[in-house]
Amino acid sequence: MGAGDGAPAVPPTLSAGEALRYEAVALFAQRAAAVLPGFRVTDGNAAAVADLVHRLDGLPLALELAAARMRTLTLREITERLDDRFALLTGGNRAALPRQRTLRELMGWSHDLCSDRERTLWARASVFVGGFDLEAAEEVCAGPGLPGPAVVDAVHGLVEKSVLVRYEQDGRARFRMLETVRAYGQERLAEAAEAVRLRRKHRDHCLELARRAEGAWFGPGQVGWFARLHGEHANLRAALDFCLHTPGEAAAGLALASLPRHYWISQGGLDEGRRWLALLLEAGPGRGPEHVAALGTHLYLGLMQGAVAETVPAIDVYEAEAERIGDASGLAWALHHRALAAAFRGELAAAAGLFGEAAARHRGGGDLAGAMECTFKHAIVLTMLGHTDRALALCRECRSVTSAHGETWIRADALFAESLIRWETGDRGAADGLARQAIRLLRPLGDLWGIALCVEILAWSAASDGGTRRAACLLGVLRSLWEAIGGALFAAPFMAASHERCERETRGALPTAEFERMLRHGAGLDFDEALSYVLEEPSARLPDDVPRDTPSPAAARTARAAAPPPSPRSTARAAGSAGPYSGTELTRREREVADLVAAGLGNQEIAARLVIARRTAESHVGRALAKLGLTSRTQLAAWVHERRGTGGPTGT
Repeated sequence: MGAGDGAPAVPPTLSAGEALRYEAVALFAQRAAAVLPGFRVTDGNAAAVADLVHRLDGLPLALELAAARMRTLTLREITERLDDRFALLTGGNRAALPRQRTLRELMGWSHDLCSDRERTLWARASVFVGGFDLEAAEEVCAGPGLPGPAVVDAVHGLVEKSVLVRYEQDGRARFRMLETVRAYGQERLAEAAEAVRLRRKHRDHCLELARRAEGAWFGPGQVGWFARLHGEHANLRAALDFCLHTPGEAAAGLALASLPRHYWISQGGLDEGRRWLALLLEAGPGRGPEHVAALGTHLYLGLMQGAVAETVPAIDVYEAEAERIGDASGLAWALHHRALAAAFRGELAAAAGLFGEAAARHRGGGDLAGAMECTFKHAIVLTMLGHTDRALALCRECRSVTSAHGETWIRADALFAESLIRWETGDRGAADGLARQAIRLLRPLGDLWGIALCVEILAWSAASDGGTRRAACLLGVLRSLWEAIGGALFAAPFMAASHERCERETRGALPTAEFERMLRHGAGLDFDEALSYVLEEPSARLPDDVPRDTPSPAAARTARAAAPPPSPRSTARAAGSAGPYSGTELTRREREVADLVAAGLGNQEIAARLVIARRTAESHVGRALAKLGLTSRTQLAAWVHERRGTGGPTGT
């Protein structure tokens, strides 16, 4: 064995079957076949393949780069070039581990094959984290030695050399580097003394994206911009990190962390947003417009997390600062924050007055988005006070204005508010339908807060209709949602009493063990699975032995168990798996994660790409491995590539 990770030492004779027992050989074979159709490990070349894999210590990155050379070189030529490279690069760190020297030498070889402009782009593009598009490359990387019009050709050249990996996201071509390739580029960038300049250009690009998103937020482009920011989340983090740790850049970081205002709320990043804002507020010069805006956003996120007691005193500071600089919008948001705090404390009459005043201030300042946000919240508070007719009128106004502008997020929240009104007035069928409409609008935004509010109503509805098992499962979904939001809440404060009543009645109607099992099942669903179950889509799933509460068509659909996939034993052998396939189908999210593993992404990169927590990404990888009876990411990558090669969909 090479480094103990699946790289075979080469015996005098080696058959294809023996070589393919090693996962590193299987991975190289899969990657080589992807660039050289028809390539396979045979009895005739098995020893040569195993020798190459052994010389590269079985390192996945090294194997991928070597496989890419199969476009132009034979196995023997690749091995010979590696020999030459090892002989030439003798001035490096001899104290480094052999695998580290091998990888650096391989990176240097790949670097030598690039043109001057390609090397320049490799170094400069290393400032991107999690991927970039051509527009970003042109804005950030063009400059001395790489004119703007030459960027596209340099990108093409790096894709051809497997330095960049091309993929598509939301209809846009994007490019990324494997992490070690990126690290090598950063070393070259540091050698050229360009790191700070390029990271500042990268930050400026991210800030401009955020400003454009803010400008288009209240309109038909909202969902598209939100998806784009989601896709750039790793880059936004990198830009914030640069601002935090570079003297004189905190003000720009505060501006970036505050735009658009609701990004952190919508994408379920309350805790992360608060953390960045707190660090930058502490590091910043203070008292400028960026500081005041960031202070207001930090307060808002704290309130949404339920940290009312610690947040309320800071509203006075924020209001005074907004008054000092003449920030009319900030003063309107200060009223909103006071209203939200009052609502969370149960001071509903005070909250109603403050929301009404805040809406008027926003409208007077021409901020229709702020006015409509305060309007739907005003409607919710009026509902809690029993003023349902007035609340319905405000909901209709909000829905009319947002629909006219093609806006999604506030329109969905207005639907939720009307759903709550219908529930309070006894029209439970309408309440259920409105909540589902709202969830469908919020789904592409990933707004966990808004979705959780709607699921509350659906759980109440299920319990009131005798669907106690479904209610218990929905309560589990809610528990997972509230935990993911980042607060200690298990219901919005103004819905807490109804939530507790629903849970109490559901517990009482089911045996304890059954209630707890359904609760755990709901809490264990990932985001897509949970929404599929909430909306009673055909793909929704329950434990096979759970009886359904009602014979409705929707419930009947949820009762269909997924058919187990065939067991591709040849893939298990090729990947070196000793365990059998479990016969359980991968979920859509698990298939996405498997594809990203096959593309070489680590757990943190997968989390950033899919906008999920690293722990969630790790969980998906673990479940996919367990379902397929595999023991390593390399085996999972090989399995994905074989399924593609045979025309089979991943996960079937």
